[in-house]
Amino acid sequence: MAAVARLVRFDLRRSWLRNLLSALAIAFGAATLVAAEQVSQSITAEINRTAESEAITAFMSEQLEIGLTVVGLVVTAGAAFVAFNAFSMSVGQRREDFGRLRAVGMTPSQIMGMVLVEAAVVGFAGGLAGALGGL
Repeated sequence: MAAVARLVRFDLRRSWLRNLLSALAIAFGAATLVAAEQVSQSITAEINRTAESEAITAFMSEQLEIGLTVVGLVVTAGAAFVAFNAFSMSVGQRREDFGRLRAVGMTPSQIMGMVLVEAAVVGFAGGLAGALGGL
């Protein structure tokens, strides 16, 4: 497992720009979702301060929350597509590397695990950055 971790680190550094852009796409999606929720909660809290405005704008507040959440989900779906595309291109470009790893004894499941760990690291970093940025 330590060898796989070293290979993951090597591949993350070797393709740092692609991984950075993928993480930024994920971060943008996560930040949009978090920001949409924060904006909706703050507007709802402000509206709820007065009794008469609560009755008048309850429907508008609910629709705003739904709209912002839908926008966040669309952006997140786009980010997921970008990240998937980046990693599928990465796998296509590294077929020779995977062949060399197989030649020295790596199993297909270890190679798949290595790619999935790379994707998880990029996704986690992007999600964390997006959650913090969205706040």
